[in-house]
Amino acid sequence: METARKKKFERFVDYLKALRLSWTTVVVLAVFLAFADGFVLLAFQGAVGAVERQSQPFHRWIGASLLLVPFFAAAVVVAMILTRRWAGKLSRRWVQGGIAALLIVATSAALGASVEAVSGAYDYSLQTRHIDLMVATHSLHNTGTSLFGQATPLTTPKCDAACQQKHNTIVVHIRSVFMAAKIMLMVNLVLTAWLIAIRGGRLWAAPKRKRQPAVAAVRVPEGSAQPALA
Repeated sequence: METARKKKFERFVDYLKALRLSWTTVVVLAVFLAFADGFVLLAFQGAVGAVERQSQPFHRWIGASLLLVPFFAAAVVVAMILTRRWAGKLSRRWVQGGIAALLIVATSAALGASVEAVSGAYDYSLQTRHIDLMVATHSLHNTGTSLFGQATPLTTPKCDAACQQKHNTIVVHIRSVFMAAKIMLMVNLVLTAWLIAIRGGRLWAAPKRKRQPAVAAVRVPEGSAQPALA
C-alpha cells in the first residue's frame, strides 16, 4: 500500500513538473485572492452571522485568510491544468492567458461561495439555538402562521413563531451565498487581471535552455611562441 501511494505521489509530482507552472504566479494569486475573498466572507458573516462569532474581526480575517491560502492555490492550479487541457494547443499566448484568468476567477469564486455556504450553515445552527431559547424564555406567540401567506387547515402547513424565524434566517443565508458569489466574481476578475498584468502574463515557467559545453582555455607555456593569426 505504501509503495503504491508513493508511486501515485511521484506520478502526480512528475505531472505537475510537466505542466511547467509558474509557482511564483500561483502563490501570488493564491495569497491575494484568499485575503480579498476572506474580507468579503468576513463582511457577510458580520452582517448575517451569529453574534458570538463577531469578535475581533481583524484577527479572524488574518487567520481565516491564511488558512484559505492553500485551498486557493489548489484552485489556481486546477484552473491552469484545465487551461492546459482545453487551450494548450492554441498558439496565441494572450488567448491562453485570458482563458486561464477566467478559469481562475471561476474556480476561486466557487471556492469562496462554498466557504460562505459552510460558514452560513454553522451560523444557522447557532442562530436556531438562540431562536429556541427566545421562544422558551420570552414566551413568543405560538400562533399558527403560514410560510406562504394565510394558512388554512386544508391547504398550507402551519408554522409557529420559532419556525417562521428559522425560515427567514435560512432564506437570508441562502441569499448571502449568492450575493457573496457575485461580489467575489467581480473582485477576483479585477484582481486576477491586475496580477497577471503585473506578472507580464507569466502563467507558465519558461522552458529551460540547454547549456552549451564550455570551451576549455588553452594555456600556452611561458617562453613558447604564440601561434600566428591567419
